Amino acid sequence: MVTTNAIVMVDTDGVSPSGAAIGLEVGVVDALTGKLQSSIEVTRGAVPVASNALQAITYADVQFNDDQRLYAILNIAGASILGELDPVTGVFTDIADVTALSGIPISSMAVGLFASSYDASLGALFITNTAGELFELSYTAAAGVITSVDTVIFDLRGAMRDIDNQLMSNASIFFDRSGRMLAHDKYNGRLVDVDWQSGDGVTVDVGMTVATADGSVRPTVGAMISTQIIEAEEIGGDPNNLLVTSVTDTTLAVDNAPSLGTLSDEGFAEESAWLMTLTGTSNDSPTGQDIGKILVGGKLTGRVSLSGSVDTFYAGALLTGQSAGQGFGAAELAGNFSVAGDLRNLIVSDSIGSNGGGVYVPNYAGRYYTGFDLVVGGQVGQIRVLQDFAGSLTVNNNSSVTGYPAGLLPQNELELYSAYDDPAQMESDVFNLISAEGLFAADGRFYNDTFATAQRLGTLRTGVSGQPDFIRVAGMF
Repeated sequence: MVTTNAIVMVDTDGVSPSGAAIGLEVGVVDALTGKLQSSIEVTRGAVPVASNALQAITYADVQFNDDQRLYAILNIAGASILGELDPVTGVFTDIADVTALSGIPISSMAVGLFASSYDASLGALFITNTAGELFELSYTAAAGVITSVDTVIFDLRGAMRDIDNQLMSNASIFFDRSGRMLAHDKYNGRLVDVDWQSGDGVTVDVGMTVATADGSVRPTVGAMISTQIIEAEEIGGDPNNLLVTSVTDTTLAVDNAPSLGTLSDEGFAEESAWLMTLTGTSNDSPTGQDIGKILVGGKLTGRVSLSGSVDTFYAGALLTGQSAGQGFGAAELAGNFSVAGDLRNLIVSDSIGSNGGGVYVPNYAGRYYTGFDLVVGGQVGQIRVLQDFAGSLTVNNNSSVTGYPAGLLPQNELELYSAYDDPAQMESDVFNLISAEGLFAADGRFYNDTFATAQRLGTLRTGVSGQPDFIRVAGMF
């Protein structure tokens, strides 16, 4: 959550930076430098709060008077307690027991920048529960702080359901600067809008104007909030006299993926996460990002979406699409492997889209298909699969797509062969990079020193009108 030049975060792993057991922590991070300013254990009545107690948290200016307060809902002995949390002292002050509102654990809360349906002087307060149900609450406030919540009078707007008509369980909600409610659909890994006004007590419309691609917002993202980044200049060297030069509405997100594993330089603590800016609600990235090599030593499932070009993509087995399996035929998740630019080399040492060739799929007997669907906006150089291929591919070869700058980044020789005498040749081959040598067996499968085993190369666009395409490769004979 964000204040002036500061970001407030909570740590729920139960481990301090020194490796000691600790309860729920709250910390303040400098938004400009990324450095931790303070960190303290959360207490309620001088008693530390369990690390797994947090159900929901939000900053809110409930009376529209520029008085931002941090609110949280904690699980205390099975009850959902709403309170105010001081991010500096860590003190949690009870406001109300809101367990009766939904009867099951609460998963998120948010206050809109518009009037409550119950009191026009207050911001609209919403919560969701772990079943994906959305509620608007009736409450009172004084001196900028919520003082009570009505647990008898409240509005169940309805259940949020995903594209498969499944309940969006554990989805988290927040409002953008325009007042639009957005929800993080953690099951499908995407962002959707929530039309809370459409709620009829049974269902709420979601994804009507915003529905990013599956996998675009990872399930490991733990929190999102919309805020403003304001840039200003001092006038006459006076820090109290500022001229605002720009105001940018933005959405911040924290991805907890790095903190899911212990870091080698932090003892036993898992204390790292990514702070990101959401680039928009229609695309993952505003600018195509070109990537050199992606090398995956085992099975790859889920979804791959690359906004630019990639030189070499390797996987032991490529099973994007329906991880649970689908029938043989058209992909149920279209475009589950998409490359906006050029794909020079797609190399898979086992199978694509199927468990043929010996791919082991736990708890799955018989033939297994995922509906692999490759869509490439630009050109494809080589697709090499050493076992089965089950899926579809579409190569658009769109001349308007910006591919790799061919003159600067030639194609690489793909080879792995153990009988090298010249260290320089080992360095020139993609699969002999020191960082990747453990992924591949030097068994002759990637050996291109004969005409029969020659590497196939696709032409590269020059990017210059009227100039012919060409082939340029980096390697050694």
